[in-house]
Amino acid sequence: MDRKQRKTISRCVATINRDKRDYLAERAKKAALISELAEGGKIALVESGMDCDGVKYDGAVSIITANLVAVEAEINRRYEWADGPCFFGLESPSVAERIRYNSRDLALEAFEDGHPHVLYA
Repeated sequence: MDRKQRKTISRCVATINRDKRDYLAERAKKAALISELAEGGKIALVESGMDCDGVKYDGAVSIITANLVAVEAEINRRYEWADGPCFFGLESPSVAERIRYNSRDLALEAFEDGHPHVLYA
């Protein structure tokens, strides 16, 4: 085997091993976090992100059933209808009741300030 073939094989092996993730371990960690934060069988899903019109928001709280399947289903439902980037966190309901919803219209702010309509998240 010559040098070029060894380099090609090495690159292929590196590509195969690059994106290996232990999804089962990640789900187990998420399930442990859910059971740790659960209060009365409920957990708070906290969302932040930005929609397609340039409205940036954070602190959108939803109280849902505290099990892994319900949490993943709700996150997947939110991703399906998302108009832009969104991020999710988990909190206990007692902590989440102190979280306040906040939003800013970045496009309108740029227009009012006389800047061109370019948004940076």
